[in-house]
Amino acid sequence: MIDELILQLGDSDPARRRQAIIALGKTKNMAALRPLARVFRSDSDLELRELARKAGVYIRQQNELLNVPSPEESDMYATPPPTSNGESYTQRRLRQLEEEKQAQVEAAPPVVDPAASRRPIRGREYRVPDDAKERAKKYVDSALTDNARGNDAAAMKSLTQAISLNPNLVNDAYFNSVASAVTQLDGDAALDLIIDKGQRKQFEAAAKGATKQAKIDKHMEVADKTSWTDVIWEGVIYTLITTFGPVLGTLVTMQLSLNFFSTLSAETLEALPSTVTGIQDSVLLLSGATLIPVGFISAIIGVGGLLLQLVLVHFLATMLFGGHGTIRHLLTTLLSFYNKWFPRLFLLSYISTGVFFVSAGSPITACVVIILVGMALYVLGNTSSKIGEAYDFGGARGCISLNLSNFIIIGLFSLVMFLLFQAVGGAALETFFRFNPTAIPPVQ
Repeated sequence: MIDELILQLGDSDPARRRQAIIALGKTKNMAALRPLARVFRSDSDLELRELARKAGVYIRQQNELLNVPSPEESDMYATPPPTSNGESYTQRRLRQLEEEKQAQVEAAPPVVDPAASRRPIRGREYRVPDDAKERAKKYVDSALTDNARGNDAAAMKSLTQAISLNPNLVNDAYFNSVASAVTQLDGDAALDLIIDKGQRKQFEAAAKGATKQAKIDKHMEVADKTSWTDVIWEGVIYTLITTFGPVLGTLVTMQLSLNFFSTLSAETLEALPSTVTGIQDSVLLLSGATLIPVGFISAIIGVGGLLLQLVLVHFLATMLFGGHGTIRHLLTTLLSFYNKWFPRLFLLSYISTGVFFVSAGSPITACVVIILVGMALYVLGNTSSKIGEAYDFGGARGCISLNLSNFIIIGLFSLVMFLLFQAVGGAALETFFRFNPTAIPPVQ
């Protein structure tokens, strides 16, 4: 910015040169002294030459420089050259005082900024311990890292710690570059934002909001890419698994149980409890046709129950827990996860059934069952994580959404069953007692 103002000093338009002189005075930057000195010596406009001198005096006063000016600047602080318009000394002096007052009004801010009074002075060397300098440098590096990650709120805190540890950083180009990148401001404006507590809090709040919104936008960009075609594809695979998995499990159980009973002698079968023989009779009654209802009911419960639950989860996640996502993304995420793990669960259940019949219920069956239970718990736990991933709010709220949806479904199912029992059960009892008067208990 200061380089552009210095170039503007050579503009052919006196008005633009005047603007550049005033702006350079407001920067209070020592780098502006020599360009202002050149304007004072060579500008064709006497008024602009005087304004350049006053701007140089103001910059030196603000930087509290007590050293002798350089030879290039020494003539700026001498008595101004006399004018040739016939003014008396008194008139000329009054005019100079008025111009000096006007230049100070234009060059200096109208209100004293409290942050400026606490701001380290550029060009001044402060005594700072070496360990504080090293810590401050680490804070500046941390601020740069946070800025690269898009976390400007954390970067602002690091810059505040750095400048409080080492005020000499105001003269450090690396610090000023990082401060400009974080605050999107230059020079003293960036420094004031870092030092002033009120401005800093507003900046951090805005930066946190921007970071949060950027995270939401990134997540929604991924969620919106999920199409209903993806949902249908995963849904078809899930339907096949939930339909044929139980059917195959029933077939495996039938065959293994028949093989088991065929190996037993007649005496052994007669010695078995009636419960076991009842199981044998039930297995013998099963056929391929009876497996069709098994697959149908399994598909209805597996697919319909899951859709109902996920609709409830979507409502709870978005309305109650502040999640951001789409029902398409949730369905695709969970169905793809289930399609990966449900076949493994079914396979392990077949193995545990086989071990049970082959080992005749020996303790080794418990080992396989423990593995099966552990895998089921893993799938259940990761279901919560996948819900949290789908709505970008973590596994804890995903677990709450899942369990709350289970509670609602169980409550609705219990209510329906209660109403159904009242309607059907009452009518059945009434019919039963009507046709069986003897079953009515006697009145005491």
